[in-house]
Amino acid sequence: MKFVFAFLFFLLISGNAFSQSVSVTTSPDHSAFSQSQFPLEAGHIEVLPGQLTIASTDIFRPSAWGISPGGKRVGVVKAEAVLNYLQFGSTGSRLKQTELEFFDVDDETLGVYQFDDGRAVVRDNVANFTFFDAGGKILYSVSNSTQSPEGERISQLAADPSGKTIVLYNPVISLGGGNTGSRARIVFGEEDHDIFFRSDSREIEQLRVTADGSYITILTTSGSSQRAHIFDRFGNELFTMDPDDAQLGVSLSGRGEYLTTYSRGRVQVYNLISGERVGSTSSRNPVLYATYVPEDESIIAFGGTLNNGSISSPTVTVIHVGRRQIAREDLNMNLAAIDINRLEIKREGINRFLLKGLNRNLRIQSSF
Repeated sequence: MKFVFAFLFFLLISGNAFSQSVSVTTSPDHSAFSQSQFPLEAGHIEVLPGQLTIASTDIFRPSAWGISPGGKRVGVVKAEAVLNYLQFGSTGSRLKQTELEFFDVDDETLGVYQFDDGRAVVRDNVANFTFFDAGGKILYSVSNSTQSPEGERISQLAADPSGKTIVLYNPVISLGGGNTGSRARIVFGEEDHDIFFRSDSREIEQLRVTADGSYITILTTSGSSQRAHIFDRFGNELFTMDPDDAQLGVSLSGRGEYLTTYSRGRVQVYNLISGERVGSTSSRNPVLYATYVPEDESIIAFGGTLNNGSISSPTVTVIHVGRRQIAREDLNMNLAAIDINRLEIKREGINRFLLKGLNRNLRIQSSF
């Protein structure tokens, strides 16, 4: 698709140019959190090597674990007398326990994907996903194995926070002769799942489901070539684009109208309906997540250097596209992320935003 550039502005981030401002604050409940403490609906969870602590509940040597998007539940796979799936509330109370009869306690690919309503999915054996209902009962399993004789990377799951749209994907499939590919499938229910993306030449760099579950974005790579794909929740491809630069990720906003691409030092926003590039900016720091909020005509970018979950030199930058103005705040905070792909920016009011997915929720207020 060829883009008509309605206008393009290139803003260099320079402290001398700022007459605007952005302030970033954290909840008082989170202000004392270390990089190993993450917020839950009530209290927090501390993540240490070989140990989780929820309130006063210690969980030693968990094989796998996951926090639900809203922090209401924590799912844990742990060997007790047998291997169990355990579900804890945000106060540390044990809510559910289900024996995992056919699971291998030594399986290093175990993973837990927990939802706020109590549903969960547990991964084992590289590519097998077992679905649990809100009561902790096993419903069914889905094998996402490609059966490639050359092997495949561990399958991953992506979903919206409510678990309405669930996608299983193979990031890398070895096809022999040095060739690699990837694929993704939507799970609608037991014996009801469709492969909607397959490539014999492109690997999946990132796959995300929008917060409302309506769209799926995939960033693929083939050598130095990257491509952004957008699908609806039924797997119909709506749009593809080859970004100008190497990207770290993409996000979708405004009811699927705006695509934001972000890289180590640049953010670009496109209007997918008109085909216009809305705006772009450069950054001194790597951009870890960015999105466009059309109601405020603003790009919000969170940057820093990520190392084993720890984020050094964190920054928040807000660009007002309509006024061609920019504001930036360097954050003197100890920040960390369990999964950088779970970062989310929500609009709370005029020029007010909430950044979630870190060890502290950050409230962002801009003024132009």
